[in-house]
Amino acid sequence: MRRRRPSPRARNTKAWAGRFAEPTAAIVERFTSSLAVDRHLYPYDVAGSLAHVRALVRARLLTAAEGRRLARGLERVRHELDA
Repeated sequence: MRRRRPSPRARNTKAWAGRFAEPTAAIVERFTSSLAVDRHLYPYDVAGSLAHVRALVRARLLTAAEGRRLARGLERVRHELDA
């Protein structure tokens, strides 16, 4: 099943949108924004998550099938971010 990409407006909507009447202050936006750094770190984040899944399988906290499913999902995330 192919997922639709969110519209540009939906992508720019914050999780807490609608909870506050006032817009977020520009200084707060700059302080809390990590997207520029996250774009450079995602390969390492995904690799760390894959290693964690393997460790959970070895510790028998996840089944092999669960580990494969999670690994496939993480690989899909990596490919989406690579694109």
